[in-house]
Amino acid sequence: MRQSVRLCETAATKPRRSLLVNAVSKKWNPAFRLSILFQAMSLMRSVVIVGGTVAVGLALIALWALMSQPPSAERGPITYLEASDEASGFVDLGEVRIAVAENFIGNRIFIVGGLVQNVSAQPLRSIELRLTFDDSAGTPVHEFVGEGLSSPLQPDETGSYEFSFENLPAEWNFALPRVEVLRVGY
Repeated sequence: MRQSVRLCETAATKPRRSLLVNAVSKKWNPAFRLSILFQAMSLMRSVVIVGGTVAVGLALIALWALMSQPPSAERGPITYLEASDEASGFVDLGEVRIAVAENFIGNRIFIVGGLVQNVSAQPLRSIELRLTFDDSAGTPVHEFVGEGLSSPLQPDETGSYEFSFENLPAEWNFALPRVEVLRVGY
């Protein structure tokens, strides 16, 4: 009886060996050792694949962030020319158009847009426009000032502007608004 107790105690106090160490030892048959080694290699392969995927993903995000920044010439301060003959000589406003749509509650939305051409020798980075809506007598009933460019225009390049209006005055005569250049920035 004492011998069996001693055997249990020695088995419990013996340090355990990992499967990989046991697989390499000569106690197990070669086929079983090989399967344990393949499992360990498969686990390491999974770690390498996941790590590589994460590294490639981070590299793509960093590349996208660097590419989305504007060129260095466009990052400096903008020089503005206020409304004058010189400022209006930088751009050529094309025909104005208007469209009507409905929002999700059924209100009418008027979308006023048009074309802007950079006729200067410098990139145009900003343009401020004033839209004036008149009544049937020609009296202004609504005036709006807004930034007309979403991205810079290179020389001789044409871009567009668009503004949405939901609650225009009832006195408006539904004619196209007058569009004026207030200032340009390059």
